[in-house]
Amino acid sequence: MLRRVVYIFVAASLLSSCAEQRARMEAQRQAQIAATSAADDARCRSYGAAPGTQTYADCRTAIIMREVSAINADAAQQAAFSNSMLTAGAMVMSNQPAPLPPPQIQFPVRCRSMPVGGAVQTMCQ
Repeated sequence: MLRRVVYIFVAASLLSSCAEQRARMEAQRQAQIAATSAADDARCRSYGAAPGTQTYADCRTAIIMREVSAINADAAQQAAFSNSMLTAGAMVMSNQPAPLPPPQIQFPVRCRSMPVGGAVQTMCQ
């Protein structure tokens, strides 16, 4: 019986700890959103845009779109890196040589084609 009471007490304290942690994280997230919103507001006002105008709305939208683009670019870069690491790991595990990178083409490229016998040979510099 005592063991059961101890288990219930431990479970209750763990659950309350999780709830407190979740509430703290939500409060931090809300504070970060408020700080970002205030900074964005100050930036648009510094450009001369007044709240409630189309210029102000366009300014806030542009700021958000830049942030989203930056986040997406970071995510794409991380995904590409992860894929390259997975490919390299698979190559090592299968004892296959790593693929060679594509050749770098420097512009302008000058090519000449000449008939040689019954074929055409093309040489580029």
